Amino acid sequence: MPACGGTSVMILDPNDKPVTVQSVYGGISDTDPLYKKLAYSDWIVWQRRGQDPVQNQFNTCPGLNITYSALAPYLAIKRLDHTTDLQARNIAPVADSMFRCPTDRVEAHFLNGADNSRGSYLYSYAINRLYSMPVSGSGKRFDGKFNGRISSIRNPGEKVLYICQDEKTADDGTFSPTPATGSTRTRPSTWARRGTRPRSRRPPPVHPTATPSRPKAARTPAATSASPTATRVLQPQRRPATEYSGNSTPTPPGSSPSSSSS
Repeated sequence: MPACGGTSVMILDPNDKPVTVQSVYGGISDTDPLYKKLAYSDWIVWQRRGQDPVQNQFNTCPGLNITYSALAPYLAIKRLDHTTDLQARNIAPVADSMFRCPTDRVEAHFLNGADNSRGSYLYSYAINRLYSMPVSGSGKRFDGKFNGRISSIRNPGEKVLYICQDEKTADDGTFSPTPATGSTRTRPSTWARRGTRPRSRRPPPVHPTATPSRPKAARTPAATSASPTATRVLQPQRRPATEYSGNSTPTPPGSSPSSSSS
């Protein structure tokens, strides 16, 4: 699995394990020609040096571009090298759009505040920290142990791997789910961005000349075998958020999980 795309820039060491740049190359600067030739392991490489487009600040983080992302080769994104900070932001607009929701407003990503060591997160999505590298904790998850390989994710089709973040909570490329809320934040990830709440279901309009249909008779619930007069009420079974997030901590009773950002 790729690295989580958090605040540290991660690369692949000689053993193909995600590590920080400093752990392998010490105090290397991003102005060193070698820096652009490193194999980055973050699923998204998002930090941009120079004038921040959201905050009134000059970012001192490494000068990288979107084509260095670990997912780029799988999206047919060719790796390109930039020569200026401005070019790093605009070198691959099509690639940038792949990592942004069409309705996202990156100019509203204020969460990083005035932290010019990181800069603003200009993209929409975040990976589940529990299923990305480096492995957090002991690797214990809700239904097994995650060792960093995709094959160790049990029932992967039922796990939430990526989310579309709320523009008010988007600060990097990772989110950490918790059992009480489904994530570390509680705001639903889509409402604020779209500017609307989920629409209520309204009945379809009836044509003036249409003959109103007769209402269907209510179905009588089947009686249980224990008591002929008792009825059985089937309640929907709600699965705990931990089954989808991978968090091994039990979901507190009565909690209402919701998806959100990092």
